[in-house]
Amino acid sequence: MCLGFYLATDRRLDLIPWDQGSPGFHIADLSAAEEAVRTQVSHRFVYYVGSHTECGCGFVDDDGDAAKSRATLTSYVHVLSEAAPVELFLCWDGGYRDAPQHSLQLSAQELASKLPWLGDRAFDDENALVVISKPAA
Repeated sequence: MCLGFYLATDRRLDLIPWDQGSPGFHIADLSAAEEAVRTQVSHRFVYYVGSHTECGCGFVDDDGDAAKSRATLTSYVHVLSEAAPVELFLCWDGGYRDAPQHSLQLSAQELASKLPWLGDRAFDDENALVVISKPAA
């Protein structure tokens, strides 16, 4: 099973396809099974976000590429949060309907340091909802 990262916002995003030849950050529409994630977030547009491992595990792993995946996610969320509200919902594959046990409000910069902690919670079957605060002007 894999860790799922779901990004919710009020604006439509361009998809970034998964590239097997150059694995990295990507954004996809929800699968039919993942549609239940919409009940966990408060924004209209919801996307699956993956890392270099294809799933969300790469955002919380300890391997050498995890730092790059975390930095890419953090940068993307930072830029997006300047223009629109952003939420991230984290759960194990299949846990789409399970309410989050952790709700946090973080800046995009704080998100990077909290991702390993959120991953640890997920490994204990504890879903999380992270509201990304708009950067200070």
